[in-house]
Amino acid sequence: MVKTNFAQKRNGRSLENNDGERGLKDTMDDAAIAGITMMKGFVRSFLSADSKCIQRHICDASLNAARESRELGSVISQIGG
Repeated sequence: MVKTNFAQKRNGRSLENNDGERGLKDTMDDAAIAGITMMKGFVRSFLSADSKCIQRHICDASLNAARESRELGSVISQIGG
């Protein structure tokens, strides 16, 4: 739910200021989305007993974090994964 709220806020306003740069709030929103996505993957992996499922949950979370949160999401997914 929190992830959806961040994404809606991000999509509802311009991501760039007049100089073509993204603001600190947008960057923090991306970091929060990536963190929430990775946390969801970690929780799913802890609830799984099969090692292949654990790896799959972490890989899926990393992929989604990188896809949904731009450059910062890619960095967070590499660190978290």
